[in-house]
Amino acid sequence: EVGLANCEVYGFAIHLAEYWCARHPSTGPHHMFLKLVQKSAEAGHPDAQFEMYCLAHVWELFPKNSGDKWLKLAADNDHVEAILHLAAEAPNESQKLLELERATKLGSKEAARELGKNKLKTNLLEALQLLFSAETAGDAESALVLSGLFQDGHAGGLVKDDDLAKWYLERALDKDQGLLTEETKNDARLKL
Repeated sequence: EVGLANCEVYGFAIHLAEYWCARHPSTGPHHMFLKLVQKSAEAGHPDAQFEMYCLAHVWELFPKNSGDKWLKLAADNDHVEAILHLAAEAPNESQKLLELERATKLGSKEAARELGKNKLKTNLLEALQLLFSAETAGDAESALVLSGLFQDGHAGGLVKDDDLAKWYLERALDKDQGLLTEETKNDARLKL
């Protein structure tokens, strides 16, 4: 670890986890992995901070109450996945929307989709822009939402269009990278 930059320390820690710790979780490499991740997190590396959140909150390898601190630090350093977690855990709808807007500005297609779905209630044009943006970036779920909108129409002024509905269904199935459930994919195939 001598002379390694912070991102290299974290990269080496991930290398340990992928190749050594998975085979021998109770051995020295596992403890070294935890030490290196913590060192990188303390030095301000956002991926390491988010990893510390996961290690504390999900795996309980660090005190669980420390997970919230690491999540906030990672989000403060513009870690998109951390911001999405904050949005999911937001105490109210307005805080959730603020976090989704922040993640959308950082390029998160998931945040754009969720924000677009939420804006369908208040601003159809803005909602469509967000959904089109996420779908164009490869988000299959956004394509499904758009398909549903064109299949049913929308009270805000979107006219029903079966051809567009079908086209977005096809795009959703083409874009899926294992993220859609089998049930969702089968429903889409049946609609086609």
